[in-house]
Amino acid sequence: MVCTIPSKTPRLADGNVTTPLSPRFNLFENTLTTAVARWNIPLTRSRIERLHTHFVLMVEANRVMNLTRIIQPVEAAIKHYADSLALLKWVKQCGLAVRTVLDIGTGAGFPSVPLAILQPNWRVTAIDATRRKIEFIREIADRIGLSNLCLEHAHSDHWRPSRSFELVVTRAAGRLPRCLPGAARLLDPGGWFIAYKTARVGQDELQDAGRILGGLPLRAQEPFPYELDCEGRKLRRVLYVYRRVG
Repeated sequence: MVCTIPSKTPRLADGNVTTPLSPRFNLFENTLTTAVARWNIPLTRSRIERLHTHFVLMVEANRVMNLTRIIQPVEAAIKHYADSLALLKWVKQCGLAVRTVLDIGTGAGFPSVPLAILQPNWRVTAIDATRRKIEFIREIADRIGLSNLCLEHAHSDHWRPSRSFELVVTRAAGRLPRCLPGAARLLDPGGWFIAYKTARVGQDELQDAGRILGGLPLRAQEPFPYELDCEGRKLRRVLYVYRRVG
C-alpha cells in the first residue's frame, strides 16, 4: 500500500508548502535554530518551514508505515534535523566544495532531506531498499519543490548508477564493515564517505572496519565528534570519515 500524504497543506507564496504556524512549529523552530547556531549554520524562515513540513508529514505517514519513533517536535529537531546538519559543520571545517552527494539507506529522509533543503546547490541522491519510503520522500520533495533531490528505490549492494559521487553518507545503514565496500564502489576518486554514529560505537566494530579497509581503496581519516543538547541531556555523536584513494 502506498502512503498518501494529506493534500490539504497550505502553500507558501513561493510555491512551496508549510503547515499552519503553531506552538509546535515554534518549539521546532526555536530548538533547531538554537542547536545549529553554534555551528554557524544559517537557517532562513523558508528553510525552517520546509524542514517542519517534512517533519509534520513524516509524523502523519508514520501512522501507516514505520518511519520513526521520534514524533515530538523538540526531540525531532535535535535527533533528526540538527544531527543531519552536523555534516555541514564538518564540510565547512574541511573547506570542501561539494556538488554531488549520495545518502545510502535514507529511511524517512535523513540526512538527505535536510541537506538538500540547506544546500540547494548540492545534487543530493537518496536510495533506500524500501519502496514505500522512497515514494513517501518523493511526494514530499514534489510538495515542497525540492528539485535538487533525486530518489531511487535501490539497495547499495546491487545498485549500479551511471556516475559516482563526491560525498557518500549513511546515517542508519548498519555497522561500518557492512557499509564500507559499497561506499568505496560509489565514490569518486578522492571522494569522502561519512558514517553518522553515536559515540558508543564498540571497539569490535572499529576493529572489524579496520580489517575491511585493507582490501578497499579507502583510508580512515580523523573522526569528527560533536554534541547535541536535547532537553538538558548531552548526546555525543561522531562522524566517521573515510577517503577514497587511488
